[in-house]
Amino acid sequence: MAVVKVEFKDDVGTDLVFEGAVESRGATGYRFSGVVKGVCRLNRSGESFHNTVQVEHGATSGDWSTSEFRITGDSIKVEGEGTRLANETVDFRIGANVTAMGNYK
Repeated sequence: MAVVKVEFKDDVGTDLVFEGAVESRGATGYRFSGVVKGVCRLNRSGESFHNTVQVEHGATSGDWSTSEFRITGDSIKVEGEGTRLANETVDFRIGANVTAMGNYK
């Protein structure tokens, strides 16, 4: 089992981290689980959308799979699985909708 840690910080007070573990499931599969912790200080009370975080995962040569969660200040449990080529690594990234229009960085 490999440990995973991915962080996202910006200059407006967003500070998020995904910490978890990923393990092989046979020669071409993987499964992961972990927790997203952090805050996004943007005030969205006048908007039609909330502060959200995206956790993405995928094999190095494959497509990304995306899970999206509302940022509330509480820990967010994240689990998933995917496929990969034999002996290929699995990559992770994290982002938040921090632009004025709610787009992700």
